[in-house]
Amino acid sequence: MMSLGVIRSHAINFLADSKFARAIYYDHSTIVESGLLDLKNKEHQLIFAKMIKHLRALPLEGLGIVPNLDAKFMKNPKTNGPPSNKIFEHPQGSLFTFPYKDGKTRTVHLKRVLFCSHGIIGRGTIVIRVECACVGCGSHCDWAGKNIVLKLSFPGETQVSEQTFMDRCREMAQDEHVWVLDHLPSIYWSFNIPFCKGLPQKNFKKKYDKQYEMRIMQGSIQEELQLLTSLTTTRECAQVFYDVVQCHHWAWNYPQILHRDISPGNIMVRKKNGEKVGVLNDWDLAIWVNDLRDGPTSKFRTGTTPYMAHEQHFTAWKGPHRYHHNMESVFYVILLLTCLCSSPSEKLPTPPKTDYSYETWHMEGNDSL
Repeated sequence: MMSLGVIRSHAINFLADSKFARAIYYDHSTIVESGLLDLKNKEHQLIFAKMIKHLRALPLEGLGIVPNLDAKFMKNPKTNGPPSNKIFEHPQGSLFTFPYKDGKTRTVHLKRVLFCSHGIIGRGTIVIRVECACVGCGSHCDWAGKNIVLKLSFPGETQVSEQTFMDRCREMAQDEHVWVLDHLPSIYWSFNIPFCKGLPQKNFKKKYDKQYEMRIMQGSIQEELQLLTSLTTTRECAQVFYDVVQCHHWAWNYPQILHRDISPGNIMVRKKNGEKVGVLNDWDLAIWVNDLRDGPTSKFRTGTTPYMAHEQHFTAWKGPHRYHHNMESVFYVILLLTCLCSSPSEKLPTPPKTDYSYETWHMEGNDSL
């Protein structure tokens, strides 16, 4: 709802049948339902009609569509439907413009959606393959010849950005530590876009204060990396996992950063001098080691089910996230990969019928896990 089709910061929907209707507001921090409207009641009919009228009068940002998105299918839906098939490509091009250096802006063509979050509450990360669309760049474009992606997410406004963590890593990756740069994401540019005044998020924060987590829209242009499924041999798998564990240990020891969200989607692959190396990607949920004693920076626990450490699934667990939790997550990634797949790119059609098949882990809730 929030990331399939048009990218949204929030959404307003109606559930209705022949007798009743209810409006539901969704954003990345909360879900709010209206009272039930009886469509046979004339007063309720009037309220329902006024709600529809006011929604039609809202600007695109009021409807939750992210600012600076120029998607042609929104203006002429008959030419092409929304990109529910994870493709933004359109004969006239879908564009996204974002803040750049010295008060200028920069524009990219949106291509294929490579990743999108399915949950409503949370960062709502979406990663899209893009190409530079700036007029006049030509061969002088600093992104020319690079495979790049646009990453958009909605973190809490107090969360330290991935760019900040990577800047600190690069400051320390000198001399004998330079090797770690091969195993960290390359971020070419990053930006923040706060919510405009008058949007629902500002009103919810004003009304509910600490009970509501205020978010911002955060974006970055990064190098496109390959998935684990690009690996073909056991040697490549062993090298990638070794690289990721070494990178994680270095980040803990030197810049003193803890990742907090290890999963197959964040263990990526980069080609370096003809060899495949592991990259520990997506540091959006990371934290400074010195801040661990201050408790969680978000009201929601960090990690990806079912790869979170065992104790993190208990509702009584209140943190903090520790180094050993990440190592346990690495173990679960390897465990599920080896038990459910014949290779990193091919899942077993029929996993072994044993007590250790683990196939149901992806479908079970916290109680079972």
